[in-house]
Amino acid sequence: IITKSCKKLEGLNIRNSTATGSHFSSNLFLGAISPICTSLKTLSAQNLPTIDIATLTALTQSCRILTSISLNDCCDLSDVSLGVIGQNCPVLLSADFSQCPEITLDGVRILLTCCLGMENISCMVCDEITNFCEMPPQVTVTEAVSHDHAQRDKDRVIVRKQDEEGKQKYSKLRNVNLSYCYNLKPEALIV
Repeated sequence: IITKSCKKLEGLNIRNSTATGSHFSSNLFLGAISPICTSLKTLSAQNLPTIDIATLTALTQSCRILTSISLNDCCDLSDVSLGVIGQNCPVLLSADFSQCPEITLDGVRILLTCCLGMENISCMVCDEITNFCEMPPQVTVTEAVSHDHAQRDKDRVIVRKQDEEGKQKYSKLRNVNLSYCYNLKPEALIV
């Protein structure tokens, strides 16, 4: 019903169950809405056992005007996922990836490098958030999310980029929530 009648849908909130086969239904549903809901500005999807990269790519390529995304308790969400979101949703202002156990600060940095207008990000209870890896500043976002450059402790992405005139542009980030990230090291926040 959503895919046929809601072409102007601007907000969507879904919560999946952990029932058998729900990973299939998550990807099927998100895949079905992605080509239709091009007006989507707000997406909140919680407790999705899996979101494969192909589905996430299709969704974010179609919904390029997303300003807010909340993918809480999505076990398969990773740094590569955040790179895909960042590359395809450049006007993102707010993101919440709380309780996504595979996300690291490197993924957050990749996202912020792509979305310089981002004002709010929350990654509460993300066990892999420990420290930034050390990537050379010249690595592009595309390279950082590729398998060749996503090796831990070898690569680093900076949260700035140059505009057309060569001037540095910095993130507009105002609020960061890393509550209950018990493995977070204090030096990770000093850049």
